Amino acid sequence: MNTIIFAEIYKHLLKFIIAAILLIAFTAQTFSKELLILDYYANTASFEKDCVNKDKPMMHCCGRCQLKKKLQQEENSEKNAEQRSSKNELPISSKSFFATVPVKKELAYDIIYPSLSGSKEIKMPRSIFHPPGA
Repeated sequence: MNTIIFAEIYKHLLKFIIAAILLIAFTAQTFSKELLILDYYANTASFEKDCVNKDKPMMHCCGRCQLKKKLQQEENSEKNAEQRSSKNELPISSKSFFATVPVKKELAYDIIYPSLSGSKEIKMPRSIFHPPGA
């Protein structure tokens, strides 16, 4: 009896752990730029230590140049990943997957639609349908 309960608890715990790992991975991938900015504000001192503009205190860079470099590296890596994936991807669908029916062009243009005889033109009241004034 106890082993069955422990097995059920273990399955639920395993599902929870897997869901948490996937959620963290998805969040890290989606909000990578925001995480870099958050890291900058949390560790400003370490960014200032590697600052390129130390000799120019009037700029008040405070390590933002390093943040900018990291954001550009992240953007370049995303672009490279998109280029690599677009080269390796196969199209999801193609015309070869679908059945085609040949249409003769002369039949498509010879269709005659009947016109209604004795029909009146329907006039819509223009006082209701007008754009809003300035």
